[in-house]
Amino acid sequence: MTTKNKTKEFNYDDIKLGYYDQIYKKKSGIQSAWHNIKFRYVKNEINQKNTHLDIGCGPGTFLSLLKNKKCYGMDIAKKQIKYAKKNIPIS
Repeated sequence: MTTKNKTKEFNYDDIKLGYYDQIYKKKSGIQSAWHNIKFRYVKNEINQKNTHLDIGCGPGTFLSLLKNKKCYGMDIAKKQIKYAKKNIPIS
């Protein structure tokens, strides 16, 4: 008997609008802890005066933590970018 592995292509537009931003702000659970630890570590390791590009920024959560006007984000999930533009304050 032969079985074929069928891989379903992941559709980033299926991710709930602002999902990762909401997880980060939840401050409870493993997934939230992972994002908080990861973002805190990266924020502490970079020079915030430089220009930053967050590739795969999703809803813009990490960029919102930086106090630099020279921060840019890009993502393939158009809905998440729309969320970021509406919900992440730009200084």
